[in-house]
Amino acid sequence: MALLFADSFDHYVTADLASKWTSNVAGDIGTASISASNGRHSSAALQIQSSNSTGWAGAYMLKTLTPGDSTIICGVAFNPGNFVFATGTDPDFTGNSGAGACTCAMAVRLNTFVQAFLRVNPSGTVSAYRGNASSGGGTLLGSSSLPLMANVFNYLEIKITIDNSAGVFIVRLNGNPTPILNLTGQDTQSQATSAWNGLQVGRVSSGGGTQTCRWDDLYVLDGTGSAPWNTFLGDVRVDARLPTGAGTTTGWTPSTGSNYAAVDDAAPNSDTDYVAATSTPLTDTYVFQDVPVAGSTVLGVQHCIYAKKIDGGTCAIAPVVRHSSTDYVGSDLFPGTSYGYGLLMQPTNPGTSAQWTESDFNAAEFGVKRTA
Repeated sequence: MALLFADSFDHYVTADLASKWTSNVAGDIGTASISASNGRHSSAALQIQSSNSTGWAGAYMLKTLTPGDSTIICGVAFNPGNFVFATGTDPDFTGNSGAGACTCAMAVRLNTFVQAFLRVNPSGTVSAYRGNASSGGGTLLGSSSLPLMANVFNYLEIKITIDNSAGVFIVRLNGNPTPILNLTGQDTQSQATSAWNGLQVGRVSSGGGTQTCRWDDLYVLDGTGSAPWNTFLGDVRVDARLPTGAGTTTGWTPSTGSNYAAVDDAAPNSDTDYVAATSTPLTDTYVFQDVPVAGSTVLGVQHCIYAKKIDGGTCAIAPVVRHSSTDYVGSDLFPGTSYGYGLLMQPTNPGTSAQWTESDFNAAEFGVKRTA
C-alpha cells in the first residue's frame, strides 16, 4: 500500500475541492480555496484564511484514506504567512472561548477525532500534540527550537505512529534528514484504537486581522511496503501532467474535436467538452506532457479521472497505462451521476513492476477504459 495520496492543487479550482477531498470543513470565519499562481512553482496552492482579531477558526480540508498500519508519513510545502496566530490548542475548535482554535499544519484523524497534530506557534516554531482531550485542548508532546520562515514555503514532513506508549512524532524541515523534532516513546493516541484513517490540512486561526496560510506539493504514505515508499520521501514536488495528443487507442467519442483535446483542460470543465463511452469494452489513451524537470526521480503516478455516468445502472471505468505497446488496466472505479475524481495511485510502472523512470513515464500513454 504505502503511497496513498498526492496533490499538486494545480489541476482543479475551488469549486472542485469536494471532488478530490472528502470534505471541506467550514470554520467560523475564513475559507478554503484553490489559489492560482501562489504555489511553490508559480502554480496553484490550497489556501486557508481566517479573519478575526481574537482566535476564531478558519476552515480545514479532510481526506479519508485507508492505511495499512498505524503510521502516517506526510510531506507538504507550507507557507505560514506572518505567524499572527491565535494561541489555542484545539484543531477542531470553533467559536471564541475555552481552549480556543490553533493553526494546524497537519493533523491525523480517526473518524471524527484528532489522534495527533502539528501546531504552528506564533513564534514560528512547531509543536507536536496528542489530540483533543475532553476539556477541549490538545496535550503538548514537544516543540521545535528551530522556527519556520515567514511568508515563504517551508517543506514540512511528519511521521506519526499512533500508540498510547510507543508512539512516534518526528518532524523534518526542507529535506534535511536531521529532524527538528524527534519524539519517541510517546502517547500519541487520543482514542481507544491505535489507528488512523484521515489527514486534516488546516485550520488557520488568526490572532489579529486576516491570516493566510498555503499548502502545496502534498504526499501521504503509511509505514507498510518497501522502500522508498515507507519512509520520508524528502522535499518533493507534485506536478499535474496533461494530455498533449491522441494515443494509440481512441475508442471513446469526443463531444467535439479530437479525443485528447476534449480532456486536456487545466481544470475540469464538466460538460463543456468531454469523451464518452456508451458501450464496453472501450479504451482511450493519450500522450502526456513529459516530466517537468529533466533528471527527476519519479516516485509515483496518480491517475485523476474526472468522470460521471449519465443514468442509473452499472458503470465501471479503469485507468490504463500503455507501456511498450501493451495496455495495463488498473482497478475499477465506479463513477456516480455527478462529476467527481476517481483516484488510483501507482508507485511502480505496471509494465516493469519497478519504480517509474523518467524515460518510462515520458514514453508511456495514459488513459481510461470502460470495463462495465
